[in-house]
Amino acid sequence: MTNNKNTPKVIIRFKGGLANQVYQLAAGLYLANLLQLQLYYSDVYFRYIQNSRDLVVPSIYDKKILLRTEFPFGIALGRTPLRMLRKLLPWDSMTGRQVVICDKFFKSLVHEGVGSLKPALNRGQDIILDGYFHIDTVLQDSGVLELVDIFSHQKNESCGIHVRLGDYLNSPYNRIYRLVDEHYISSAYAHLLRLGMNESAPVKIFSDSPELLNELYHLQLYS
Repeated sequence: MTNNKNTPKVIIRFKGGLANQVYQLAAGLYLANLLQLQLYYSDVYFRYIQNSRDLVVPSIYDKKILLRTEFPFGIALGRTPLRMLRKLLPWDSMTGRQVVICDKFFKSLVHEGVGSLKPALNRGQDIILDGYFHIDTVLQDSGVLELVDIFSHQKNESCGIHVRLGDYLNSPYNRIYRLVDEHYISSAYAHLLRLGMNESAPVKIFSDSPELLNELYHLQLYS
């Protein structure tokens, strides 16, 4: 892949939890491969905004393929307070030297090709990925799923259930999403059994709100 100081780069602005980071990596690999450009990432979101979570993917991926850039690319201007922008970005970075790709734009690139990016690349503009990019075909084709196959080397079959509560219990998310009940979890488990999972396989419960598991779902946390 092309890699020198003056060559455009594909840069992922990682954000969110592990699953989101995996999708973002897949999108970055997809574009970098099509455009034959070096893939970089920015950790600005975790350093300044989302410091309650960890940036995991770069630590477990090939550092020759995914390089870190010091510059905090890809701030979403419409959602970032002015005082934060002054802290994160030198003002001359807002002169159009980067193309920021959101989820909708990325979907059009997947379906229609990357031809629309050629003018920007000819001008030397970097390609910034700033979204979540939940496209399963891109994820599957990227080979990234091997990163999160945490049970692939286990001899015994097991079932993991992730009960996500956390910020979904608070405003504004509790007005947008609803909590599922015990019936949903039992139905999901029954569906796995119908798909062929061994009934004697251990069920492991993971959650960011272990203190609420027994109260809401009568479940015990796996440790």
